[in-house]
Amino acid sequence: MLLDNVKAKLHNECQLKPNDQVVVGVSGGIDSMVLLHLLIHCGFRPVVAHFNHRIRPAAKADAEFVRNSAARYGLEFVLGTADVPELAKLNGETIEEAARNNRYRFLFEVAQNRKAAAVLTAHQTDDQVETVLMNLLRGSGLNGLAGMRPRAISAYHPGIPLVRPLLSCSREEIARYSQAEKISFVEDESNQDTAYRRNRIRLELIPILEKYNPRIKQQLLRTAWLTAGDMDLLEGVLRDALDLCGLRSEEGYGEIDLKSFGELHPALQRRVVMHYLQACFPQEKDLGSQQIEDCRRLLNREIRTLNMQLNDVILIRIEEEKGKFLSAGRSGKSDPNWPNLEKDLEIAVQPGITVLSSGWRIKLEILSKVTCGENYRKNRDGFQAFLDAGRLSKKLNLRTWRGGDRYDPLGMKGKWVKVSDFWVNHKVPLRAKDHWPLVFSENKLIWIPGFQPSESVRVTEQTREILLLNLFKPDDPR
Repeated sequence: MLLDNVKAKLHNECQLKPNDQVVVGVSGGIDSMVLLHLLIHCGFRPVVAHFNHRIRPAAKADAEFVRNSAARYGLEFVLGTADVPELAKLNGETIEEAARNNRYRFLFEVAQNRKAAAVLTAHQTDDQVETVLMNLLRGSGLNGLAGMRPRAISAYHPGIPLVRPLLSCSREEIARYSQAEKISFVEDESNQDTAYRRNRIRLELIPILEKYNPRIKQQLLRTAWLTAGDMDLLEGVLRDALDLCGLRSEEGYGEIDLKSFGELHPALQRRVVMHYLQACFPQEKDLGSQQIEDCRRLLNREIRTLNMQLNDVILIRIEEEKGKFLSAGRSGKSDPNWPNLEKDLEIAVQPGITVLSSGWRIKLEILSKVTCGENYRKNRDGFQAFLDAGRLSKKLNLRTWRGGDRYDPLGMKGKWVKVSDFWVNHKVPLRAKDHWPLVFSENKLIWIPGFQPSESVRVTEQTREILLLNLFKPDDPR
């Protein structure tokens, strides 16, 4: 019986008692109305929270339906609203993303204000199947295959859990219960709109998959259950790895020890990266497996760069044997964590240190080829460049990039690339590249600090003198 099953779930897996204050998200649809009915019959007195997305003409009527239902049960009702289509445009999100983010922020705000023990939603097995498929299509790895959990801490609140008591209940069970108990609900016509990705998966993809395997839903649910068990085991291993290499993590910033990180198995490295991204950037929920792998490879020194922009919010940087997770922000202002130049400079090619901006400095040294030995071949530091001094003019010019600038990076055998394309290829953010110093010799770009120097000034067997350039900040041991 559905009531008995849900009562057991609430107590065992969801860890809730009838006297706990809880907030339940109620849309007015069949799933949420059945959940509300079940909670009351399990002895709970939930706060009923409804969010109006302002997407559908019937949205106001749905809100009134939920308000009246809460009043009939004698429960507190809280209404939230936002112009989701407009917010989606402003934040560069899809309608689905904006709707989900604003709805959950509202639910957890209500829960926090009432010191609730949990936020409850009415996700059921069909929602779980759709979620696993969506995650599989995104390439999100084990976390995605594990799907949703009956009880979990979400990105929307660090302490209040998100609870899903119906997660093991099928749509058919819920429909039978609704019919038997004569539970009223509203129909959301947008559930049939294939403009939304989840609807396309439910209405188009799953029926196709069922032609190959009529039990595809059961198989996907079993996959999620098995993967969730594996994930629980991995969590213990992850905690040990974080004790080994984790240095600091807080919202907007994190540090890990690169030496210890490099000793981990690649699969565990990915778990560490995922943990840091979630801990430092809890609002960034759509990072895919490729971004995780790119970050792992950077931190493991498999990519010849010291900076990587994962998206317009997250910058990963290698500095002083640490991997740093930084918040790039969304403004066009310069950031002292990146190389910074506010005005053009002219520097004589002779030993010395010149101050740039935000504490950054550039140091010049002249070395004989014999004194330098093989150091130029072994260099893996993008902020250090060994150049053939004989191929340079007597003065170097430092300025930021301009449209039309071109570059021939070391290793490309003289092939040219537009600097604008170079920025994109190396995921350098707009607010960083607009202040990034470039080094020129007679109007020829010879080095972009942080990356490899120009092929045209590389050290060769014929080189006699080497110009060593170092871009650094005062606390850098170089």
